[in-house]
Amino acid sequence: MEFGTILKAWLGWKAPNSNHEMYDGAQGYFKVALDSDLFRQQNTSYFSVSFKDWLLVGPDSAYYDTSSLFMEGCITDSKQIKFLNQAGKSQQKIIILMHHCPLNMDGSQTKGLWNDVVSALGREPDYWYFGHMHNGVAIYVLALFVYIKLWKL
Repeated sequence: MEFGTILKAWLGWKAPNSNHEMYDGAQGYFKVALDSDLFRQQNTSYFSVSFKDWLLVGPDSAYYDTSSLFMEGCITDSKQIKFLNQAGKSQQKIIILMHHCPLNMDGSQTKGLWNDVVSALGREPDYWYFGHMHNGVAIYVLALFVYIKLWKL
């Protein structure tokens, strides 16, 4: 049996929400992605996967976000807060998997999203995996390009 088939049978496929999906009101996310055979078992825009001592939790930090272009992320939905609170009661190690970053750009301060998740879980997660920090890379590359161009003049 192919590894991908085994993984799909064990985990199923999960699709986390992000600010990118929210630009059209999450129409594609809910009506195409979550309605497809691949993701239909997910049922909500947040999910968890349990395996031995680990609980992987994928909150939806975009849907209720009121910041400009859904850039900050938040957890304010009462159903999702209840879901996270239940996950936090688990004795398993928790890994949060989400698109939005709960820290400022250099990681020295937490943002509101950090407080939302920790408050809903009732504890800090053991690990946190997030994206959304791509803006810093684009700025650095642009600055390097400008520096090289000016230096060659």
